[in-house]
Amino acid sequence: MRAYEVMIIVDPEVDDAGVKLVVTRVTDLVQADAGRVATLDNWGRRRFTHPLKRKNEGTYLVFEIVTPATSLDPLDRNLRLADEIIRHKIIRLPDRHRFRVDLTEAIEPPRDADGKIDIEGTMQAITSVVEGWVREYPEQWLWVHRRWR
Repeated sequence: MRAYEVMIIVDPEVDDAGVKLVVTRVTDLVQADAGRVATLDNWGRRRFTHPLKRKNEGTYLVFEIVTPATSLDPLDRNLRLADEIIRHKIIRLPDRHRFRVDLTEAIEPPRDADGKIDIEGTMQAITSVVEGWVREYPEQWLWVHRRWR
């Protein structure tokens, strides 16, 4: 899942209850495909630099959502067809903190009586470390498609 920013401009004729309804509808659309709304920023009513659909102002809503890319098309289609929305834009945010590197202690390869590296023992040590990671964070290693849940 990736992070996206969704900016929506709501028609100025829509009252506060209608704006809350738009927020609820967008949140429901995002959550329908296992996404989530990370932040919501209501910028309030702002004037445009030039008229949009014969309107001079609108209410700006900025969502930061984390969702699979496959759920963007239904969201885009619903926003495009909504009468109370003047404009919208969906932007993919850069991947922040997507990867983390954890350094572990060095794995000393076990040696046999002649001083040679024991290959099987070394592989067992590496496998034990990786198995510990999998047991500690199974959600990062095991992925099951929602169809099979």
